[in-house]
Amino acid sequence: MSGLASRRRVWVLVAVAVVTAVVLWHAGSPRHAVPAARGLFRQRGSDAHSAYAAHLAHPSEADALPLVAAVASFSLVASPGERAHVAVCAVPTHEEQYLPEWLTWHRLVGVERFYLFDNQPSTRMRRLLRPWIDEGTVVLYELEYEDGVDIGAVYQNHVLRLCERDVLPVTSWVSHHDVDEFLMVDAPGWSPTLPSLVNSSRSAADPSSPLFHDGAPDADDKEAGDASAPSQRWTYPLHARFDSLLSEATCVPMLRLPFQNYGVRILEPTDFVTERQTVKDRVPPNFHTYGKMFIHPKEGSLNAGWLGPHSCRATTGGAVMDAQGMELLFESTTYPYAGAPLPQEGIMLYHYIQRSLADCRAKYHVLSSTPQDWRTRDGLAGCARNYVPLDAELATPAARAQLVADDPEHGDELAARPESWGVLFTRDTSARDSWQGRMTRAILAEWRARGGKEAREQGRWWWEMGDEASDERLEGMMSGIVSVESVGRGIPPKVRLEAVVPQ
Repeated sequence: MSGLASRRRVWVLVAVAVVTAVVLWHAGSPRHAVPAARGLFRQRGSDAHSAYAAHLAHPSEADALPLVAAVASFSLVASPGERAHVAVCAVPTHEEQYLPEWLTWHRLVGVERFYLFDNQPSTRMRRLLRPWIDEGTVVLYELEYEDGVDIGAVYQNHVLRLCERDVLPVTSWVSHHDVDEFLMVDAPGWSPTLPSLVNSSRSAADPSSPLFHDGAPDADDKEAGDASAPSQRWTYPLHARFDSLLSEATCVPMLRLPFQNYGVRILEPTDFVTERQTVKDRVPPNFHTYGKMFIHPKEGSLNAGWLGPHSCRATTGGAVMDAQGMELLFESTTYPYAGAPLPQEGIMLYHYIQRSLADCRAKYHVLSSTPQDWRTRDGLAGCARNYVPLDAELATPAARAQLVADDPEHGDELAARPESWGVLFTRDTSARDSWQGRMTRAILAEWRARGGKEAREQGRWWWEMGDEASDERLEGMMSGIVSVESVGRGIPPKVRLEAVVPQ
C-alpha cells in the first residue's frame, strides 16, 4: 500500500506541475502579439486594456481605456469624407523624434485630423507617419520648392494659406501650432474632465464589447456605440468647450505658457518632452502673449483666417472670444494687435521653447535661413542662454568649470542663472501628471516593446520595419498624400480638395 500511495503522490505532483506550467506560460505570453487588422493589430476585451491600466490615477479613468487602446492601435477612424470637428495644421520637418508623442497627445485631447506640411519631403517622413496616414488621421502635404527659393522665408505663409484654402472648408475648428506646442484643455463648468462615450447603451469598459474595427463596424458595433465606432462617438472637454461657450466665436486665441529647459542637455529617443520639462515662466494674471489661434469658419464660407501665425483676420460680424467665451473687443479687424490679456485656463498651449540643449543646437543649423525663428536671431549663444543649469552643475567651482568647458565658446552663458530665477520660474507638472500625459507614455511604451530588440537597435518604431515600410511601398502611397509641386513665391492655384479628405 505504501508503494501505491507513493506512486499516487508522484502522479499528483506531476499533474500539478503540468497545470502550473500551462498557467505560467499563458501569463507570460505577450498579450499584444495578436492577429493583424488593417496591417496593424486587433484586440478584444480586457486584454486591450492591460497595457494601460497600470497608468490609471483613479478607477474612474478606466471608462476611457477603450479610447486609449483605439488610439494605440490606430483604429479610431472617422467616417470617410466626414467633416472633422477639430484639426491642426503643422510643419513636421526636422521633428521626427518628437512627432509620435505630439500626435498621440493630441489624439487623446480630441484632435481628429492633422494636416502636416513637409517642406523637405522624404520617404523617412512617410515611413514614420504611415500608420496615421493609413488610419486617415494624418494628411501629409509634400511641398516641392523650386531651386533657389529661400524656403525658410516663405514656407510659413504658404502653410497658412494652404490650411485656409484646403482645411477650413472641411473642418469646424482648426489650429495652426507647432510640434513644440502641446494643447492643454480644462473641462468647462461641470463637464466631464475625461473623454467619454456618447449615446452608448453599453459601458465603454465592458470587456465583452468589441473594441476595434477595420473601418467597417458591423451592425452590433453600430447599435452598441462602442469604442470602435467613429471618433464623434467620443466627447472631449475640448469639444464640449467649443460646442457650448465658444459656438459663436470665429477666432479663439490660445495663451502660450513658455516652459524653460531646466538641466536637459540631451532628450533621448525614449524620453518624453512633457515628462522631462516641468519648469515654466511665472505668468502674471494680465500676461499678454502672442499665442496661436483656433479658427471657427462658418460651414460653407471662409469668414475668418490667419493674418499671421499669431493673429486672426475676422470679417465683419466675426467674434473673437477668449477660452471662457468672453468677447474680446479690438479696434481693427485683426487680433491681437489691439487685443487684451487672455485667461490662464480653458485652452492653453504649453510651449517647450527648448526641448534640450542638443536639440536647440541641431535646430539652429537647419533653421539658420528662417528669419522668424528665434534661433536664427539669437544663434548658439541663445541656446546657451535658454539653458537653466541644475543646482548640481553649479554646486562647486569644479562642477561649474566643467559646465563651462562643455561649450568653450558659450560656456559662461551656459552656466549663467539669474539670482531671481526662483521668482521668474515655477514648477508645473500638470502635463506630466495629466491623463493624456500618462496615457501617451503608456501607448509609446507599448509601441517600443512591440518593436523588440531589432527596432530599438535601429532606432525605429515597429511599423517602420518589414515589407509594409519598404521604400517601394512608401513611394507608391497615394491616399493621404498631397503633392504640391513647383512651389515658388506663390501657391499653385488649385489642389484637388478631394485629395485632402482621407477616404
